[in-house]
Amino acid sequence: MDAITDPEDIELFRLLTIRQGLKLEVESGLVHSRGNLVLQRAREALEMYGYKAKRNKKDVLVQMNKLLSAGNVLIPVPQNEWIKNGQQ
Repeated sequence: MDAITDPEDIELFRLLTIRQGLKLEVESGLVHSRGNLVLQRAREALEMYGYKAKRNKKDVLVQMNKLLSAGNVLIPVPQNEWIKNGQQ
């Protein structure tokens, strides 16, 4: 198992985690039991990267997708590519 130790990779992992939590709340309606921290963290992350964060979860999710795709992060990798590389 590999560890994420590079500061850029840690930041990327943080952004992806925030995005996934927000996506879960938008798509399934599930909410975290300790307040609305996902939306708050997403808005803080967007503002840190120069975006003016929107007010609702759905719009913030769209902005997070734009932020991450601007860095070519969300390029889908076919499942068989993972298996070829020995990662599952």
